[in-house]
Amino acid sequence: WLQDTRDWYAVHRGSCNVLMADGSVKTFVDQDKDFFLNPGFPIPSNLTPDQYDAIGYRSDVVEMHPSRCFNGLFLVGSRKPVPLETSF
Repeated sequence: WLQDTRDWYAVHRGSCNVLMADGSVKTFVDQDKDFFLNPGFPIPSNLTPDQYDAIGYRSDVVEMHPSRCFNGLFLVGSRKPVPLETSF
């Protein structure tokens, strides 16, 4: 599962600055010039222009690599018990 990042536009000279939870800022570059940052969705290379317009992404180039930005749904490996309620 990947997060859909098509609302994160790369409009700053083909890049997008993303604020991370630790307060740092990382820059991601739109490598295929479609103004979107693909986190790894497989995009066929044989579509029509109308089909690409409907999808948004133009290629399967991974522009938000998992080593730089987590775009999944689950934080795997976090098995610490979390108390949901506190007794006073």
